[in-house]
Amino acid sequence: MSHETPGVVLALDVGLKRIGLAVSDPERRTARPLLVYERVNRDKDVATLGDIAAAEGANLLVVGLPTKLDGSLSPVGQGIVSLAKRLQRRLGLPVEFTDEALSTVRSEEAMIEAGLSRAKRRQVVDRAAAAEILRRWLEARA
Repeated sequence: MSHETPGVVLALDVGLKRIGLAVSDPERRTARPLLVYERVNRDKDVATLGDIAAAEGANLLVVGLPTKLDGSLSPVGQGIVSLAKRLQRRLGLPVEFTDEALSTVRSEEAMIEAGLSRAKRRQVVDRAAAAEILRRWLEARA
């Protein structure tokens, strides 16, 4: 076991229109897709995500960050960092970034294999991607 303080981790897969969320168990062994939040505006997004984090008892946020091949941040990535910093200030929780490359693609592939329709996949892919981001983060620390 690592020396880290256990507790619920809330993972975010931030998109321009939706944010997929997933949570870990308090022992940080498993990742569970939670919900998909439809974005409204910056203040409302931060307030709602803060409420969700509090309701889940999260003590750490893990945010998927898309990086370019050269390792630099895209404008979308910069927006994600900005949102994460606002959440960090509002909640007083630590934020860790993790590479989210391919999390959505992997989630989509898994759902196609499971035979989910396109409409059903659209409803679940963002939160499944958040769970994939969280799973990888947990595995890297196991």
